Amino acid sequence: WCSEKAIEFIDKNRDEGQPWLMSVNPFDPHAPFDPPYEYYKRYDPDTLLGAHFEEGDLVTQKRLVAAGVDFQSEPEHPDARDHKVMQAAYYAMIELVDFEFGRILDHLEATGERENTIVVFMSDHGEMLCDHGLVLKGCRFYEGLTRVPLMVSWPGHFGEDVVSDALVELTDLVPTFYEAVGEEIPYWVQGKSLMPVLKGEVSDHREFVRTEFFGAIAYPDQTHGTMYRDKKWKLVRYHGKDVCELYD
Repeated sequence: WCSEKAIEFIDKNRDEGQPWLMSVNPFDPHAPFDPPYEYYKRYDPDTLLGAHFEEGDLVTQKRLVAAGVDFQSEPEHPDARDHKVMQAAYYAMIELVDFEFGRILDHLEATGERENTIVVFMSDHGEMLCDHGLVLKGCRFYEGLTRVPLMVSWPGHFGEDVVSDALVELTDLVPTFYEAVGEEIPYWVQGKSLMPVLKGEVSDHREFVRTEFFGAIAYPDQTHGTMYRDKKWKLVRYHGKDVCELYD
């Protein structure tokens, strides 16, 4: 449905030659983990690695629960949630999104607009998928939740096959768009343009990134937490709680 409406918009809902911006937001991959069976059957749960988990994870998570830090699930051993089956379903949902996103790209090619269109593939957050004994999301700052996909393409303008491990934030997209279309970046815009990274001109972008969670789920505590991360350290502060985390 998202792909159909996106293609319909590209073809019909604007004047000839009019610039446009479109945001396509499929719900998947997301709980409930219920992909179409024809996608699910491509994955054998027994061959998958399963959750990132150590026994000490449950002790850590129960400490955070005791401190009142909000999350959408209670900590539990991954085997209790059949984590490999869940992972297979999640991978199937990702493949479905990938296929449908490809339909939109193919349509841009067919209409001759691919080289005239900046394409961004991204996500707002990740999924714990039984890592560290948790599913769904909430006030935690593990890589599975915070390190989201970000792919940007504009043939003829951005570097071909540029892959960067630079630290970036999703806030960096807005100033990137301003610069890409030749507009001055307003002083009040947060973020830092990614143009030098996308062109392959630089290898670093930020010394650190910041992520914040503030009452983002309808839970009583309305927890507030902040993560600061550079390429070596990750510091997590749960505000108003007597607990924080520091990772190498």
